[in-house]
Amino acid sequence: MRIKIKRFLLLTMFVLVSVTFGFGYTQAEEKRDMQGWEIGSPYNKLYDVREFEKIRAWVIRVK
Repeated sequence: MRIKIKRFLLLTMFVLVSVTFGFGYTQAEEKRDMQGWEIGSPYNKLYDVREFEKIRAWVIRVK
């Protein structure tokens, strides 16, 4: 009988944690209808699609 209660509690905890993280993940999703930077803003005027810099690097270590 105790094993069934432990399994039930473990399953309940797993479901609650999964639902909690799932809800947080859906809230953090980006809005799909965003247009990017504000059109006509001073910051957007600094961006020129024809200008870019190429960067090459090696990853030495990841902590």
